Order: sequence, then C-alpha cells, then structure tokens
Amino acid sequence: MVSVTKMAKVAGLTTTTLAALIGFCLRADAQSLPLSGKIISASSVSGNNIFTTPQSGTKFVLTQWCVELKQVDSGVGSAVLTGSTFGFIAEIQGLYSTSGNPGKAACVSFSPGYVMPLRESISCSVQPVEPSTIGVTCSISGVLSTTLP
Repeated sequence: MVSVTKMAKVAGLTTTTLAALIGFCLRADAQSLPLSGKIISASSVSGNNIFTTPQSGTKFVLTQWCVELKQVDSGVGSAVLTGSTFGFIAEIQGLYSTSGNPGKAACVSFSPGYVMPLRESISCSVQPVEPSTIGVTCSISGVLSTTLP
C-alpha cells in the first residue's frame, strides 16, 4: 500500500492537490445523470437465470429485486441475488415463515440503481436449500437506458 504522501512526491504534487484530484476523479456522478429508457421486469424460480443484460449498446440499471415469502413448518433461509461477473448484489433474510402469509413479497430497492455490466446473467438462489423447499419466485425491475455513457 502506497501512502498519499509518497504518491504526491512521485507525482510532484502537494498532498492536498493530489487528494483533491483523487476526490474529483472518484466522485459519484451517477446520481446526477438523467435516467431514461425502457422499464424492464423479469422473474424466474430461484436457481435459474432471471435476466441477461444486453450484449452491447444499452445499459441495464437494476432498481428493484423481490422474492416471494414461503410458509413452511420450520426453518430459516435467505435468498441471494448475484450477477455472473458482478458477484453478490443483495440478500433477503427470513425467507421462510412459520406463520406468515405465503405469497407476500420482500423487496430491496436500489437507488439510484446498479449499472450492470454487459452480458451479465442475473440470478437468485435460496440458501440453505432444504429438501422440503420449493423454489421461490424472484423478480427484478430496472431500466434499459441509452442515456448512460
């Protein structure tokens, strides 16, 4: 790990100038970009691919993920949303309920959203997988945007 002071000396800058430059380059512009495009929703049973982002051009911005809650006799579990190259995206715990209302959903919203890589397979898995568990339905929503750089 190289210190900021050492990096500044190598670059011939003061530490304050280098810190300002790094801060400018790393600032999050995603929240200030206008997002427009086609709203997409897709669903699948857990363990399967929910959606694959386009191969080129349009970018997919993931804005929400929902999982149906299952009523079972006993047990606990969680659902995990992942991307094929992105990796872990989110987790919903308490997937099973011993006294709940089956058919209700638990959702996670992403604001302003995750810009997913091109050709990304988005899938949902249930953990732990128990023999008595029937796959749950996972759904995602997002925007196919042409306004992102």
